Amino acid sequence: MMSSYRSNPAWKEPVDQFWKAVRENKQQIHIGKLRAMDAQTREIGNRAIAQGNQRLQEMDNQLRNWEASQQQNDRMHSQFIKTIREVEHYRDETGKVELGAGYQHAWSRNNGSSYILTDDPNFNPASVLQDQQWKEMKKVQD
Repeated sequence: MMSSYRSNPAWKEPVDQFWKAVRENKQQIHIGKLRAMDAQTREIGNRAIAQGNQRLQEMDNQLRNWEASQQQNDRMHSQFIKTIREVEHYRDETGKVELGAGYQHAWSRNNGSSYILTDDPNFNPASVLQDQQWKEMKKVQD
């Protein structure tokens, strides 16, 4: 019986085309589902990255605010300590120097060890002491 089996080519060709179309349609549906899943996964990933970046920015802003607050506290503390110790900072060519507070003018020989403090605006140690190395110092605000 099997050896006598024959198929009708007019019938076999449309049946084969039908099943081929079914397979291709399933393949297209499957590819469409994969593309939709890829797009959804990509969107989830992009949202997660955006939320992570936003959270990092918020944390960075919080850190910067805390640092600014600490710097302000440090400045206030330094100013308080300078007030208690009755000192002020001056600058000359050798750098920043801490001298007694309460004077309007400070002079330096720029050697890092010789200073004159005065309230007299007309006093100039270069002319009084006849030593041209004296230069007026500037107060430094911390």
